[in-house]
Amino acid sequence: MAPNILVTADFSEAGLDALRALGEVTVAGWGVTGLIATEAETARMFAGADIVAIGYEPVTEAVFAATDLKYLASIRGGPGANIDLLAAAKRGIPVTGTVGREAKPVADHSFGLMLSLIRHIAYADRLLRAGQLAGNPDADSGETGWGMGPRDPWNSLKGFELSGKTIGLIGLGAVGREMVKRARGFDMRVLAYDPYVRDPGDVPLCSLDELLAAADVVSVHARVTQESAGMIGEREFGLMKPDAVLINTARAGVVSRPALIEALTSGRIRGAGLDVHHTEPLGADDPLLAMDNVVLTPHIAGATVEVMTLHSQLVADNIRRFCAGEPLVNDLTAGLA
Repeated sequence: MAPNILVTADFSEAGLDALRALGEVTVAGWGVTGLIATEAETARMFAGADIVAIGYEPVTEAVFAATDLKYLASIRGGPGANIDLLAAAKRGIPVTGTVGREAKPVADHSFGLMLSLIRHIAYADRLLRAGQLAGNPDADSGETGWGMGPRDPWNSLKGFELSGKTIGLIGLGAVGREMVKRARGFDMRVLAYDPYVRDPGDVPLCSLDELLAAADVVSVHARVTQESAGMIGEREFGLMKPDAVLINTARAGVVSRPALIEALTSGRIRGAGLDVHHTEPLGADDPLLAMDNVVLTPHIAGATVEVMTLHSQLVADNIRRFCAGEPLVNDLTAGLA
């Protein structure tokens, strides 16, 4: 009998066509409305579904108890944030994710933050829009028109080049490996710290302390776990070069917030590019907003139009595998029960 497949994620038409070849497909929830349902609403929405291609709805023990779910295929790399994986495992319901779906865009965004920070792109844009870098038509500065004094842009906004610099990657998973490709394109030296990696390829591994001391750019690409929470604190900032910058597009909890703010305000490090924050959204009085040596974005590193195409393909293929009785890719409930 063909399964009832509910899609609550944003999904490509090609992905939906692939699912329609497998069963009866219904589209609802966040992928349609843009609103995340409550626990009770989720239970009602999931009633009658055998398989759900899920985005962000909360799937708790109560939801499992109220439904007859047989499989959850999440578009997220880490769906444990909204799905009780242990409860699913105890009921024999597999849950799969899409590890690596955002690896390329997150790596791109990391380099965007990096370049914006070290070349003062965002800061110079703010100054220009505020009228603080207006050109001087009478300046004796050749063809620049900006002036060449010590407080003019050429001298006051000098950055540094990435070529020849060292980037230290904290985490060598899917995003970290994409970072390696981009860093080498910029002619950077790459170091990595990852105690869990099995095959680093040709990337030199080192201790965290060695990485922090050597890197001109420290880029975080690690999950928050019991071991990694707050792993970059006051002591670790003290190991970094004064001209080094920190980039974090992974999880804010890897870095101690008080230590980060102190390192930025005291000039212990040059600056930071942050896409993830300890409180989201940021409060209007957050001290990071007042810092000129910080570039901030609102947790959008993985937000590209191509991501939906990729996760739709990955999810549809896993649902095909489930229907055919084949092994699932990235089964996050395996071994939990």
